[in-house]
Amino acid sequence: MTLEQEPNAETRPRDRELGRRLLAAAFLIPLVIGLVWVGGLPFAVGVAVVAALASFEFFRLALGRLGPDAWLAVVASTVLPLLPSSAPRWGVALSLLLAVSILSWSWSALRGDAPQGAQRASALISGTIFCGGSLLALPALRELDQGRAWVLCLLAAVATNDAAAYFGGRLFGRHRLAPRVSPGKTWEGWWSGCLAALAVAEGACLAGLVQLSWKDAAIVAGVASVFGPLGDLSKSLLKRARGVKTSGHLIPGHGGVLDRVDSALFTGPVVLLYAILHGG
Repeated sequence: MTLEQEPNAETRPRDRELGRRLLAAAFLIPLVIGLVWVGGLPFAVGVAVVAALASFEFFRLALGRLGPDAWLAVVASTVLPLLPSSAPRWGVALSLLLAVSILSWSWSALRGDAPQGAQRASALISGTIFCGGSLLALPALRELDQGRAWVLCLLAAVATNDAAAYFGGRLFGRHRLAPRVSPGKTWEGWWSGCLAALAVAEGACLAGLVQLSWKDAAIVAGVASVFGPLGDLSKSLLKRARGVKTSGHLIPGHGGVLDRVDSALFTGPVVLLYAILHGG
């Protein structure tokens, strides 16, 4: 998700890009809310589709051409989000990750192309954890007693943080946040995202849209404001290494699926941990 300020870009192309962003959001937001509201297997299947597309884009960025080992990792990333609703025992998820790790390293060993093989295996394992493993947190969070509220608050905070950081950076951005990784991101944009995420989370809580305490809503907003940008920067590092601007072109105005969900990849597991420790 782009948080960048582009002071030298032409106004008209930026306006067209913004229009495409808004149209895509108008379609995706009701769909996401509907799936979260229903929960269970339909929500898990929706997350699994996202994990499949995100992992495909990740491996294409990290490896270029996908081989049989990469497609195996895509399958593993797709299956992982299905486990909380269909096979709740976490041992299954761990076993799947271990199996992918073993098969990836075995494939590389059989090919005998070290050190490239070791780097490829590492990319496959990290991509499976980064996409499928991280997105597993969303269905797992939805399975908790207050799961609907947790997931809605999380997604609202992440989306608001991204949007406010983008516009705040364009309007007020002066000081670079991580110039070596993503030169367009600014501290002013980051603070804009923090304040907006907190306002939306607390507003939804006070209005009764999510059944969480003001403290829990504030923590979710804080997690989204810290870990969301870290997920974004991690993906930006991968894109910079490949010399590309987006992970794909599937979502008009937003780039690829990985561009759209990168913030949730880091935020989801942290919120899940807090919710479990909190008692769900």
